[in-house]
Amino acid sequence: MRLAGVIGTPDDAGVHDHVGWAFDQPADFHTRAGRFLSAGLARRQRVVYVAGTDGAGPAGMHGLEAALATGQAQLTSVTAMYSDGEPVDPDRQVAAFAAAAGQALTDGWSGLRVAADVTSLVRTEQQRAAWARYEFLIDRHIARHPLIGMCGFQRGALDPAVLAEVTCVHPALSAGCSGFRLYAAGDPDTHAVLAGEIDRASGDLFATALRHARPEPADGRLVIDAAELAFVDHHSLAALADYATGLGVTAVMHADRDSVAAAIARIVPMAGLRVVVKA
Repeated sequence: MRLAGVIGTPDDAGVHDHVGWAFDQPADFHTRAGRFLSAGLARRQRVVYVAGTDGAGPAGMHGLEAALATGQAQLTSVTAMYSDGEPVDPDRQVAAFAAAAGQALTDGWSGLRVAADVTSLVRTEQQRAAWARYEFLIDRHIARHPLIGMCGFQRGALDPAVLAEVTCVHPALSAGCSGFRLYAAGDPDTHAVLAGEIDRASGDLFATALRHARPEPADGRLVIDAAELAFVDHHSLAALADYATGLGVTAVMHADRDSVAAAIARIVPMAGLRVVVKA
């Protein structure tokens, strides 16, 4: 099972886990990343630390120097790893991390664990649109390969609405970020997972997340796992139906029989949306 929901610490993240983590001060991220990566060293994973624009390294990593010498640990920066100030190229960046994870296995490590302060990569609307697509694509790769990621975002540098926008596309996140999550599924027959609560206040954010993450359908269906979707309103279901209709497909949402989504679909059928309840 992948780590999902609001979590108190990313330290225990394992293979296939992907965390969106909000921090208050850069020093908080340095320490948090140090613990997160130390867990990877203990599990014989290659670990990569991507420094933010302050350039500071991880804090409190016992054995870091030895790991750097053996190639188990690598230090880089957001300006070297990404095109800082420009929108990320989603496909190219996923390919880069996929290659790095494959190289880690070839070199004898059990996987690749990455902690990155990416605050500077989500400042503009254009950056965030590209970033959400990248997060969705890399999450799909993480769900199926030995890759673990922690994406750090500084609260004070981002508007709360922006913080919600860039964290909602992670399966696991820290408290106070977003009330819902839209992310990739480990099952190739499921095209996205929708969890948490989507109310009228977060409806616009949900529509934006759909538009930017762009989950892709297959065989005329966009299959959504909504087993952990505690609440959704009519407007957000309509946004999902509109998104699917725009792709020329039907959104097929798998939800509990007693879920709000199933109840709304029974009362107000929508073109472009079908809710399938569990037996």
